Amino acid sequence: MFPEQKRLLDKEGTLIKKTKKVLPILFTLFIGFSLIFIQAPKAEAHSTLIETTPEKMEVTDTSPKFLELRFNEPIEQDLADITIYDWNAKPVISKQSVGGEKRSKVLHINLPNLKQGTYTVQWSVVSLDGHPVSGSYMFAVGKETKGGAESIKSKDGSSVPLLVATRTIVEILLLIGGGLYWFHLLAKRKKFVEQDILPKKVKLISSLILLLGTALEMLIYTLSLPDGLFQTIIDGRWDLLLHFPFIVMVAVQLLLIILLFIPEMVEAWYLAIWFLLVIIPAFGGHVWGMEHPYIAVVPRIIHQLSIALWVGALSYLVIYLIRNKLFSREKLSSTFRSFFVKNVLTASIMVIISGIIMVILQTGWSTVIAEWGNWSTILFVKIFLVILMLLFALYQTLKWKKIGQFSTPRILRIEWLIALVIIFLGVWLSQSAYPIPSKSYNSVLSSGQEKVQVKIAKLQAGDQKMTLTFPASENHAPDRVQVSMEMPKHGMKSGPFIATLKKDGVYQVELPFTMSGTWDMTIQAEYSEMEIKEWKDQVFVNLSGNE
Repeated sequence: MFPEQKRLLDKEGTLIKKTKKVLPILFTLFIGFSLIFIQAPKAEAHSTLIETTPEKMEVTDTSPKFLELRFNEPIEQDLADITIYDWNAKPVISKQSVGGEKRSKVLHINLPNLKQGTYTVQWSVVSLDGHPVSGSYMFAVGKETKGGAESIKSKDGSSVPLLVATRTIVEILLLIGGGLYWFHLLAKRKKFVEQDILPKKVKLISSLILLLGTALEMLIYTLSLPDGLFQTIIDGRWDLLLHFPFIVMVAVQLLLIILLFIPEMVEAWYLAIWFLLVIIPAFGGHVWGMEHPYIAVVPRIIHQLSIALWVGALSYLVIYLIRNKLFSREKLSSTFRSFFVKNVLTASIMVIISGIIMVILQTGWSTVIAEWGNWSTILFVKIFLVILMLLFALYQTLKWKKIGQFSTPRILRIEWLIALVIIFLGVWLSQSAYPIPSKSYNSVLSSGQEKVQVKIAKLQAGDQKMTLTFPASENHAPDRVQVSMEMPKHGMKSGPFIATLKKDGVYQVELPFTMSGTWDMTIQAEYSEMEIKEWKDQVFVNLSGNE
């Protein structure tokens, strides 16, 4: 071996050793600082407490006979917990699994005779979308006393940072594992390599980490759910699993990882399993809260597959260089360069295109700018890092082509580290509340010969104003106009709400859209001739603003 080659190898070996020590530390510090300095994302909690009996901060003359909590949507009674503490933070009454109707908007429990003093009510329910939601409020009997709420601390959201960190590790392993497997298979078919790029020992350790990480994901998430949930499911309420798509997603993921351990299966077996493992995260996040989830999931799948191929190709090259420790033309030929660049370029283009489509379907670029918040900041940091990766790739490719051999291993490792950070940011985005676009409703509805123009300025959860304009016609203006709303799928009804006449033919009414989703809207107009006209339509309501 020539002295110059030996010097390069020694230098490269030292650099590799230092890099192997530094990269995990840097990545851990990055996650730690991100968790500290970025505001923890709030779960998109659709269940909202809208009315209580006794009321918040109410001082009753006598002990109330019962406690009632009214929510904006029906919640599972079997998953509802209520605990009442006295002013010394001692539990007076605790009701786990309230019972009654399987699904109702009202939680009702009878109360024992309460002594004079301040009481704190802590409640915990599960939304229709599977998010655990909890809260507390105070009321007093006879006279207020100090204590109570100050002694009770809510644990809501405390597991979010740990869940994000665990999901990041698991998703990094999934994307690198799948992408590395596919790229190595392509390289073998092109006769660039003959043997596996990773030793069996490394594969086994990585698979075990993936298995344990997925199990930890499930554990962290289930710890945030109501006590006794799984016992309730085992007792026959299997339909409750449909409220928790994340549990189903992680359970399938866990099963597929176990199937990876089956040895000596045909190549198509492992290809199919890695394909499913890579696309599984596309079915989580915010996709089920969107208007057309089955359309929105398509670019997410493409996004996952493209990231896997891109990161897998980079990982392949990093491992290849570490194992060979020599940058020669024979090892990395111009043919391999063309093969590598073509696959990475295709993957990066698909990442960008699918990412743009995902933002359009989820929120809209104008909304991202107008409703700037944590989600927008993280998104643009992610975009900046992707552009930085592309610039690094362009520089390396041009230099590789110019001198005929790969000579930028340090930049490659930096690019690979940036890819891991981008994956972390992607997981963080999936756990964060995103800015909601403000859509309006403006339509002319017909009922026989009668028409009415209906306008709603913002189709968002909350109180929204509707304007109804009837055609100007002598002696034929409606005497009374009312609007009713319904969500049959969730067993919800609201109204009728009486519209107020503002001027000839123009009526206004305030509609309380208490949750997101598709509402059936019915408008009725009563005329002096006892004639009733009716118009119907559907509107899709988003969440209100950036959580």
